[in-house]
Amino acid sequence: TEIRYCIAVNESEKYKDIKLKSKVFIGRLPKTISKTDLLKYLSQFGEVVEFTQSQHPVTNQPKGYGFATFAEQSSVDRFLSK
Repeated sequence: TEIRYCIAVNESEKYKDIKLKSKVFIGRLPKTISKTDLLKYLSQFGEVVEFTQSQHPVTNQPKGYGFATFAEQSSVDRFLSK
């Protein structure tokens, strides 16, 4: 799996009550990658508590980007350093 572009996104207001640390945007994903494979890849950096992959509303095909929320900031640091 190759992730070509990612940035850290600040903590979202809706997650403050459950104290999640960090959410990352993952762009330029291959449209053929499965959610299962992507979660398996991301999990090597730490616990992924949420992942959403954007899909086209009519065709239901992946748009090539998504968001992952890790439980710990250190997981994001490991992910971004790779």
